[in-house]
Amino acid sequence: MILCEARLKGWQRADYVIALMTTEPRLLDGIQLTDVVEAVNAVQSFADCHRYLQKDCEICYTTYPTSQVLHYY
Repeated sequence: MILCEARLKGWQRADYVIALMTTEPRLLDGIQLTDVVEAVNAVQSFADCHRYLQKDCEICYTTYPTSQVLHYY
């Protein structure tokens, strides 16, 4: 069901979403399902999903998903 609802690219990515949502509750504190789906679609591996969801904000030093962090270069 998650494969169709989230429009994921394959079964392995659906497995990543389910694994992140069920085995990593500490990681997902304050993170929405849409953030997890975005992370799974944006990267290639399970480890990269973790990094995508744990980006440090350079302004407030809080951890957010990469899509929610502003980048200043």
